[in-house]
Amino acid sequence: QSITVSPSQTTTYSVEVSNAGGCSDSDAVQVTVNATKVEVTADAGDDETICAGETVTLTATGGSSYVWSTGATTQSISVSPTQTTTYSVEVFEGDVSATAKVTVNIIALSIANAGSDQTIEEGESVTLTATGGSEFLWSNGATTQSITVSPVQTETYSVAVFNALGCYTEDDVMVIVEAFKGEDLEEDVLDFEFDIYPNPTSDVLNIKITGLERATPVRIYDMSGKVLYNNMIQSDGSLRHEALDLSSYPKGFYLLSIYKEGKPITKKVVVK
Repeated sequence: QSITVSPSQTTTYSVEVSNAGGCSDSDAVQVTVNATKVEVTADAGDDETICAGETVTLTATGGSSYVWSTGATTQSISVSPTQTTTYSVEVFEGDVSATAKVTVNIIALSIANAGSDQTIEEGESVTLTATGGSEFLWSNGATTQSITVSPVQTETYSVAVFNALGCYTEDDVMVIVEAFKGEDLEEDVLDFEFDIYPNPTSDVLNIKITGLERATPVRIYDMSGKVLYNNMIQSDGSLRHEALDLSSYPKGFYLLSIYKEGKPITKKVVVK
């Protein structure tokens, strides 16, 4: 007399009823199946924080197709905003959709500053101080804001300055090492004299020395302090001539030093 049905779609059921006398009749009933309501819960993930210039991947969930505010229709997108930006995504399942948002926060980079280039004499030291952030890493391995260095020749030091997220920028500072400064000598050590000619020169540079009492070094430096020529001049107690071949030297300025009691007399040489 009764049946229980669970149709997956709208279905018509018919029934025929007969009595004892053989008379019968029939009827039908339709069971309408309404489509299940689809619910979509969109999720664009947690907000992100990155340093300026970095890239982050955003991934949406909750549906089978996606449309981002950037126009992308993939489930994930990679973005590199230059400022804090909120992205939205519409998530679809059939004809039903929902929207979610996610914000990418931008932390500005520290601006590294290693300071101005420094000039010292050979044997001296100088303190270099970086600014622009809270953590520092120098090219010599130091992690302090300031370092004290004593390079034996002109050298460049670099420093990475970090922000709170660990992102960094770099800057360089040059320490110029001047081998010697003849103008700083006391008069009492200048008990011999020398002249150089021709100056400028393109090949041979002549040196005329008077009053040299014993053998002494003669050196030529480039303007960075690098020794290009190093030799001993022997003394004859009176007048001494030396000829140096500079024909292989590139055009530019050089320093020629002759030493007295360990201190130099220095003159500038021009190679043309």
